[in-house]
Amino acid sequence: MKSNTVAEVPWFFDSNENDFYSTKGKCTEQASWVEEVFIPPLNVFTDEPSEVVPFIPFINSNDEIELVPVRYSDIVRSEKKTTEISKSSDAVEEIEDTRKYHSLYRVLLTHDLSSKVHTGARGLYNTNNMCFFNSMLQVLVHCPSLYALIQNIHENTRRSSNSENEVLDHFVAFAHNYGNVGDLKRAFNADALYNVVCKHPSFNIERNRQEDAQEFLSNLLDALENNFSKASPHEEDDKDALLQLRKRARDIKEASSRNSDEWVEVGQNHKPIETQHAGHQDLENPVQALFGGKFQSTLLKSGAKKASITTEPFSQIPLDISAEEVNSIQQAFDQMLKLEELTLDSAKATKSVKFLRVPPVLVANLKRFTMQMNGGNFEYGKINKKITIDSELKINCGFETIAYKPCGVVYHHGSSPDRGHYTADVQVGDQWYRIDDEQVVPVAEKMVIGESAPNNGTATAYIVFYTRK
Repeated sequence: MKSNTVAEVPWFFDSNENDFYSTKGKCTEQASWVEEVFIPPLNVFTDEPSEVVPFIPFINSNDEIELVPVRYSDIVRSEKKTTEISKSSDAVEEIEDTRKYHSLYRVLLTHDLSSKVHTGARGLYNTNNMCFFNSMLQVLVHCPSLYALIQNIHENTRRSSNSENEVLDHFVAFAHNYGNVGDLKRAFNADALYNVVCKHPSFNIERNRQEDAQEFLSNLLDALENNFSKASPHEEDDKDALLQLRKRARDIKEASSRNSDEWVEVGQNHKPIETQHAGHQDLENPVQALFGGKFQSTLLKSGAKKASITTEPFSQIPLDISAEEVNSIQQAFDQMLKLEELTLDSAKATKSVKFLRVPPVLVANLKRFTMQMNGGNFEYGKINKKITIDSELKINCGFETIAYKPCGVVYHHGSSPDRGHYTADVQVGDQWYRIDDEQVVPVAEKMVIGESAPNNGTATAYIVFYTRK
């Protein structure tokens, strides 16, 4: 072992897709003899020495794997060092800083949710069967509107060890350190956030157990929405300034409701309806604002005077892909909105679905998993057929047609949601990247979207993120 060597995680720009997966397998195979790989302690935001020296597997020039020591700065470095992770609690602790901070309430009140910030792609170490976690975080951090909000929160709010917003605080710290420009070519460890969600009551996550990426996304968005809903003015906030900000925020929202192309919400007869807010009435919850939509389902029995109308909010849209004629995301949406003829209690009926509101970030969840009876027991089945990810998705909402473009994809490899493997494709500018835990490979757009994208067997698109064009 080269004890004086500092590991550099390879960037794989000279690799092709086949090299990517073959190298991944080789690392796994050759590393099987390693009984235990040391994991760095939780204060990875610092460069201070530790009693435990961390090591990672590394393929040397002889194509053999060896363990080499890693500096903490090679894993993650906080550019401004405003927070650190506690060794004992994984909580984000407050340290001395001379910058002026504002309450989360004030930051949310003044933030422009239409603003977008992009970050480069980097890998995440998989230390505890975390591929579902890593892949989902990769796609979220490459939602430009969400990343812009997170960076604003990081720069302008102070986090403390007794915060009630533990999930939000650690997600903000993770996203900020992910985007550190100087470290983008290095994979790093997201264990601090993982430790928080493992012990959080909103998540049913058991350490070292594979989980369903879609369920994790739902729980994460719910937890973030709950944390945002607690935002309220602080004593240190200038009251007169807040009054002015509230007035300006209302003026902006009123102008946006007349002119904005970010929101579309309609009611009966296609008349606009008022947006509902969580928490303070002058403060819209960012999770609802970015991911939340609403659709209406109408069931009409033959001969009935009134239809049964159900209105449902959503942050993800489950898409049925079981029909033989459904082979793309667009076709799945068209099938969802198609008038359906039913028979209820021996009477004919029709069911229709329409969107009342569509969000800036549209998350499509492909319903690939089914329950099947086998020998008296229920077992998971999986629909492995290829579903084309359209380069442009068109959604009808009222009298408008809203156009979306894909920005991220989570793939499931295997036969059931709690087994197999997860990877992600993300778009940075005009370039797509394929990310498998710590490994990152640039890929051509045609490998991800459109009919020319290859069929990879059981490696199938599972969750697709679209943003408004």
